[in-house]
Amino acid sequence: MMPITRLLGGAGVICSLAGWLLAGCSSDEPEDTGPPTPVIEPYIVFARDFRGFRSWQKFDLGENAPTVGKVHDAGHRIEYLKARPPAGSTTFPLGTIIVKESIIATKTQIFALVKRAGGYNENGATDWEWFELKDRTGGGVEIEWRGLSAPAGEGYGGPQGDCNTCHAAWKDNDFVASEALKLAGVAATP
Repeated sequence: MMPITRLLGGAGVICSLAGWLLAGCSSDEPEDTGPPTPVIEPYIVFARDFRGFRSWQKFDLGENAPTVGKVHDAGHRIEYLKARPPAGSTTFPLGTIIVKESIIATKTQIFALVKRAGGYNENGATDWEWFELKDRTGGGVEIEWRGLSAPAGEGYGGPQGDCNTCHAAWKDNDFVASEALKLAGVAATP
């Protein structure tokens, strides 16, 4: 059997190896700063997540609630909230779903916003995704469009531009344009 010093190339290699192993145990290592920052996975919704929205917490705005611009301003308006944020919140939590329904004679328009998080829409209403929904025959809803804003040619944006442009006026309320859904410590609407 060959001695280990000869196998590894002499005693110098063993000393180098021992020194390298001991260096990993030195006190020059940075101190443990605690657990790593958790990665927030985005919350992605599907049509089924809007199911039964008319049974959620309801805010009947009527026909005369103030609006900005010419979007969501016609007809009888109702907002629905799937779950209220904790008391004292300054932002809406991940997974918040808000639906706004405008009923104009026999036509209904349904729009929604969902708090996705994960840095989604970072150049607009940060963490929010916009939707237009449509009632399905036989119940439930389907998603007409979704994304950073209404698709080009949708004609939805109105004179003030897209969803993000209008909702930027409510940045202090986490981009939610609703007196009924005002967060703690938020000043009056602009």
